[in-house]
Amino acid sequence: MILPHASDAEIDDLARRRFTNKEIRKQVDTLLHSIDLDASAIEVEAYRSSIPDFAAIDRRLTELAHRRDKIFRQIEDRRAGIAVPPRHRHVDLDVPIEDDEDT
Repeated sequence: MILPHASDAEIDDLARRRFTNKEIRKQVDTLLHSIDLDASAIEVEAYRSSIPDFAAIDRRLTELAHRRDKIFRQIEDRRAGIAVPPRHRHVDLDVPIEDDEDT
């Protein structure tokens, strides 16, 4: 272990500050170099720990693409006049309303 006496909070703090503080960056790079690693090890670990998030994002993007394609097909069908009629009909406003009193 690189920092055997450091708490998880201290290590997390170093990890966050590494990207904004040059002095901390040098300290972390020295620690990594002492165990034959470099800054790319941080990037690899960040990517590896984010794989489940990437998978969820990819699934959602795929769902949205399917939804978009379905909507485009519906638009194309309507334009071509082969759309499935709606299940309920809307009132046609051009038809005169008959009074019940005339019958």
